[in-house]
Amino acid sequence: SPSKGLITGGMNVTVAGYGFDDGGYLMCIFYDDAYEISTPGYYHRSTLVSCIQPAWPRPSHRGKSFIKITQDRVIKSVMKVPYEVVGLLESLRVPTGMKIPSAPISEIPALQMDGLDSEGHTIFPLVTENLILTVQQRVSCISSSVANKEHFDLLIQHSLPSSEAHLVSDMPFSPLQQGRGTLQGLFFERPRAATCTAIYEVYSSLPGIARSEGPKVRQECHFEVVAGEADHLGLVEGPSGEIDPNRKVSPLPVLELLDAAGNLQVPNPDQLVSGTVWGSGYPGSGISVTGQVLTFRPNPFTGMYECTCDALMMP
Repeated sequence: SPSKGLITGGMNVTVAGYGFDDGGYLMCIFYDDAYEISTPGYYHRSTLVSCIQPAWPRPSHRGKSFIKITQDRVIKSVMKVPYEVVGLLESLRVPTGMKIPSAPISEIPALQMDGLDSEGHTIFPLVTENLILTVQQRVSCISSSVANKEHFDLLIQHSLPSSEAHLVSDMPFSPLQQGRGTLQGLFFERPRAATCTAIYEVYSSLPGIARSEGPKVRQECHFEVVAGEADHLGLVEGPSGEIDPNRKVSPLPVLELLDAAGNLQVPNPDQLVSGTVWGSGYPGSGISVTGQVLTFRPNPFTGMYECTCDALMMP
């Protein structure tokens, strides 16, 4: 252990086994299907040897790199021990396709990110102290409205104080010991329903390598903001104020069910809305409506609530 180290070398690796002799010439051989590099081994006891991992020309091939122990040129390893040599950050694996319900405060689920080298090894937590993650403050979106595909930006906000952050952008990022990093504590305020793209930028450097020489990774994450819980009704269409000879007002009111951000809520087909009409005509007209109860049923084709009454009557 450990089971992996950086291409720059220097990792102190211990190998457990049995039958090691004090005084013999111990060697640790790191190898994969293309390279083999030997380094001196250090005897601790008959069941334990340690060595310092040498620098490696490139990340080792996944599933094909191992350590074996020889003593006086005799192989002492009962079996080959898997060992990965990890390189610089080359790509970022982030979750995508999330659905975030709109609300007055819409929390973004904690995003777990895997940093990968060119061979697909996870670099966390090997590269953490010299890792800088910056998050673009705005997220590019296209509204979900069928009638108006408007482009707009959503502002990412964060709830943790900057003193707890690990980023130049003060976004809360914490390396985990499972080989992942987590971006958390982020939220939107009353987001509109939309399909969105967030952009993450990561700088990585290794000990002895300046950050400007390390690779910069740009990764997109796609998600969707969907309508949240029903909050209020909106009037789509209402009476024009004109009254026919039969004292009927037209057109009949049409309502829509909205969440807190004004996103259209898709109604339950069996859900009814009822309300009492209160209102009056122009001053001095003597026209008024009080106490007339109306019932609205959703139209399955438009999603709007339409009045089930025959007419809205004026007294």
